[in-house]
Amino acid sequence: MKPEQIEYAKKHVIDFIQNYMYSSGRKNVVIGLSGGLDSTLVAWFATQALGKEHVFGLIMPCNSNPQDAIDAWLLEQWLDIDIAKVPLEEKLSTVSRTYVDYFAFGQSYLNPQLFVGNIKARLRMIEQYKAQFADLPYPPSFNTGDALVTCKGRVLMIRRGQFPAQGSLALPGGFLNVNTDASLVDCALRELKEETSIKVPPAVLRGSIKAVRTFDHMHRDPRGRIITTAVHIDVSNEIGYPKVRAEDDAAEAIWIPRHQIRRENCFGDHYDTIDTMIGL
Repeated sequence: MKPEQIEYAKKHVIDFIQNYMYSSGRKNVVIGLSGGLDSTLVAWFATQALGKEHVFGLIMPCNSNPQDAIDAWLLEQWLDIDIAKVPLEEKLSTVSRTYVDYFAFGQSYLNPQLFVGNIKARLRMIEQYKAQFADLPYPPSFNTGDALVTCKGRVLMIRRGQFPAQGSLALPGGFLNVNTDASLVDCALRELKEETSIKVPPAVLRGSIKAVRTFDHMHRDPRGRIITTAVHIDVSNEIGYPKVRAEDDAAEAIWIPRHQIRRENCFGDHYDTIDTMIGL
């Protein structure tokens, strides 16, 4: 590339970061630092776009090459940013044992190297997620809404397309939009439409609500204290099963016979949510 092309590309990336942060109402970023080229480049662009005081680095060694941490500390000195170290070896050992026993026992297709690599990535994402709240005077809590939609003995579920627990089955749902959701029931109904595009009019969905219940166990979600309101909606009066199509962060939307739902395939406490509200 010519020098002027490089300068144009740099300005384009910096402008993109600034515009995205402005539109999201955010000022600070947390960046996982591996000591490698990719995270170094991201950290440099972030300091250029936001200023070093708005960039926080996180080193998360997990049976890693010790040189990686050294390189990350050198990056801290070069960019003059604050960083912290969160070792993940113990968490990896615990999670790996749990998941192998829970999901993969006797499954010959499991690739151990790929499995551990995926777990590492998700542990690091959880730590980055939590780091943004580290300076708050008290741990934050979040509100979500989940839609438990039933129809003639089946339950509408999505296959998660993103972290955490990508690929697991879950109820359609998500975080409360404090600017637009008038209630947590509204949140659940909005998320249901966004993730499944269910072909049922909104007024019919609202009129088909059978029960609303809160689930607030302190360890129900690995990302932190997330309290959800589950809304049971029964559309058995519809002809057949309403058409659905996965949208937003859902990889798949499917009607699953109630007797085929298994705890080991479900995200978080969603199996217990279903069992509590309609019985499995």
